[in-house]
Amino acid sequence: MQLPLVLDPTPAAANLSAPAMPGADHLNNEEQVVINSPNAGTYTLSVKGFNVPQGIQPFYIVYSYVYDDITVIYPIGGESVAPSEAEKIRWDAFGTSGTFIISYSTDSGSNWNIISSSVSGANRFFNWNTPNIQSGKCLVKVERNGVSDVSDVPFNIMNVPAGLAIAFTCPDSIKLVWNAVPGAVYYEASVLGTQYMDSMGTNANNEFVFTGLNPNVEHWFSVKAYGANDAKSRRAIAVNSAAGINNCLIAYDAGLTALSPGNSNLLSCIAPSTMNVVATIKNEGINPISNFDVAYQVNASTPVIETYTGTVSPGATAVHTFTTTINTSAAGTYNLITYVSLTNDGNTFNDTLSSTIIITNSTAVTLPYAEDFESFNTCNTSSDCEATICPLGNSLTNVPNGDGDAIDWRVNNGTTPSNNTGPDVDNTLGTAAGKYVYTEASNNCFTKDALLITPCIDLTTAVQPVFSFYYHMYGADMGELHVDLYSNGVWVNDIVAPLAGDKGNQWLKRIVGLSNYNGQIVNIRMRGITGADFASDLALDDLSAYESVVGIDNINQASSLKVLPNPTNGLLELTLGGAEKGNYQIQITDVTGKLVVSHLVVNQNAVLQQTLDLSKFNKGIYFLKLINNDKVYTQKIVLL
Repeated sequence: MQLPLVLDPTPAAANLSAPAMPGADHLNNEEQVVINSPNAGTYTLSVKGFNVPQGIQPFYIVYSYVYDDITVIYPIGGESVAPSEAEKIRWDAFGTSGTFIISYSTDSGSNWNIISSSVSGANRFFNWNTPNIQSGKCLVKVERNGVSDVSDVPFNIMNVPAGLAIAFTCPDSIKLVWNAVPGAVYYEASVLGTQYMDSMGTNANNEFVFTGLNPNVEHWFSVKAYGANDAKSRRAIAVNSAAGINNCLIAYDAGLTALSPGNSNLLSCIAPSTMNVVATIKNEGINPISNFDVAYQVNASTPVIETYTGTVSPGATAVHTFTTTINTSAAGTYNLITYVSLTNDGNTFNDTLSSTIIITNSTAVTLPYAEDFESFNTCNTSSDCEATICPLGNSLTNVPNGDGDAIDWRVNNGTTPSNNTGPDVDNTLGTAAGKYVYTEASNNCFTKDALLITPCIDLTTAVQPVFSFYYHMYGADMGELHVDLYSNGVWVNDIVAPLAGDKGNQWLKRIVGLSNYNGQIVNIRMRGITGADFASDLALDDLSAYESVVGIDNINQASSLKVLPNPTNGLLELTLGGAEKGNYQIQITDVTGKLVVSHLVVNQNAVLQQTLDLSKFNKGIYFLKLINNDKVYTQKIVLL
């Protein structure tokens, strides 16, 4: 089979170079023939098939021309570089023969200045120190053996503005200053918008005043210089204007710095029926202020307007407690906005503060109280941080994400998604089927807080109440666990020392005394904070509140003895690992010491298992003893 291949005539000398064509091993075998600098004329390409299995087989010939040309890649045009700056000129070319000549022009190609005339033919870049000139008509040329290429369009050489600084930040304006650029005719100032640096205007001087920007929000500013010969510089590295008034004198300025109540999530059984509104006012101006209005509004109700009659000196603060309170007797959302109104106020951006109070219907629980999460639905365990919302039950509350915390506690069973962190089983059942709540830290969900609030706990008749919980803090990046309490309208943080760091792959118990809050109705808040990386899956299980007996909660227990579930509604499974063969006496007493159960068990196995039924007994606290010769195992039982 023969195929004629006609090549366009070229002035180069003919030089045919083709590798030998070996036998083909399969139908898709490919061969390449290279013809260097062919003479003008007609060429015939012969194709011979090998090992053709049957019949006529189609084949294809693909060819391309590679020309001995040059393409400048950088600077291609439109760039801005600074004088005496190190730049790399880059190009593409065929082959390695000959040397390259590199030149530049500052007048759109009318005149050329040689940078180097001896660049190796194997190179495709050249390190260039730009000349100390100013022009917007610069080009670069690369040539070899009579072939050349030039930047597509002119580029710029001009100094970049330096020394950017914020001169002042005022309510009505922000001033940016910088060092003058030699040869600059004018400057263009810009501010960072939603996505890009937006041009805000030009000025012939090395300063620019921005207007219409909120000074209580941070901004980023930059500037570029324009000069003769159409030159323009790069935009300077942006500078930040921090939120707030700075280096600005305002004659009269009343602002709000604090508001009470702040953002709150409360249960109706503990929320007060009325709340005082307290505003903290600061005089940010240079003159004393007095006799100005302070107001607040809840949702769409009529604003409450009162007059502050005292005098506030420059830089001083004053607290105004409104005589009219907020009616919070009903569950719901209360959006509170507070504002100050001063005649001739020179800064209106700091006049307003707002907060949201969410009150959820809930009934207080009496002692003893227990929650093991077994009746809850499991939640999503994806690595989506704040996106997962995990509704709880039994009057337990996950504070809404973004309205008081960052993430939710998630109901789960078995292992958490990440390796080497989180529990494998729950504490209540000790199996992968048992449920618990935990914080998911993966996918950059680091140092995020999760707030879980218990139902209202009634301590009005309590004698020696305690709150206990089991926690699992396993992981190299483990964060923190805090226990807070809501008492008399205020959250008291850290009523016991916070827990922090890796505690090993185990469930541990913590008991918190509540006697200081006797006679009240309180809330307990479990405040978990994820650590600095993904191995920070913190878990909770078996929350309970009950009356304690001195010393009982410190009874030593054998780690191999488990009595589950505990708290219980009646049925218990007693398990003792590593048990000896022989007789075991099971004794259960109430808080008065009265013996209510006495049962002899004969054990013939390595694990002692026994079912106990306490459903006929009154609710309360009981104490179990398991006696084998000189060994005594003890366990407290909460019967609900």
